[in-house]
Amino acid sequence: MSYTLYFDIGNSRIKLWRCHDDDVLEGMALPHYGAPGTVLSSLPPSFADMPLAVKGACVLDEAAKDSFAKGCRDKWGIVPEFAQSSSCHAGVTNAYASCPESLGVDRWLGLLAARRLGKDVCVVDCGSAITLDVLRASGRHEGGYILPGLDMMARALLQETGRVRFEEVGPPSVLLGKNTAEAVTHGVLASVVALIEALVRERQLALILTGGDSPVVGSLLSCPKVFEPELLLHGLQRYFADTGINPD
Repeated sequence: MSYTLYFDIGNSRIKLWRCHDDDVLEGMALPHYGAPGTVLSSLPPSFADMPLAVKGACVLDEAAKDSFAKGCRDKWGIVPEFAQSSSCHAGVTNAYASCPESLGVDRWLGLLAARRLGKDVCVVDCGSAITLDVLRASGRHEGGYILPGLDMMARALLQETGRVRFEEVGPPSVLLGKNTAEAVTHGVLASVVALIEALVRERQLALILTGGDSPVVGSLLSCPKVFEPELLLHGLQRYFADTGINPD
């Protein structure tokens, strides 16, 4: 079956999806060790057939993009298309008016995907960093926040203080900690949960959660939420369909 290959090159992993129209035939995530193009040589046989197109996003530098582009040329003879942030696209207006391309492309794609709902929303991506972005039903991006991820916040205490040390971590909670492990991990979660709930409540927003730590954060939120683990893929599909370069 013919397919389009979508990709997401993150800080440590590359995610790949084989898609036919809007259907995902197969998806996987692999570590890339700073050279995402080398991953393509070890893909399963289902990826051997040449895709119709290769389209995606990369949050890393030009060297990583060049590595992936070379891998695509070597494997399929195809030049990949990279999404990039802009001032306005697919009905979304970027809040970064003076330098729209500086908005992380992963955040931009999340906003494009959320636009399909036609609601005032807060998009929260709980990954290595936690990002919150507010999008109005009109498509106007109001801006957002960037926080360290859950692990990064906890590690910061370990690295920057001489006496905060712990090993055992219990289940996720925002209750007052009764030992150092709980005090750190519960404090990190409480700060993230409080910010999300305050933003959603004050601005009367629907909430979309994505990213690897979204189940942990979502389990502690009292406000309604929708989990969208493939939000970035939906954003990629919307991005390339609306640029007019999707041949499918």
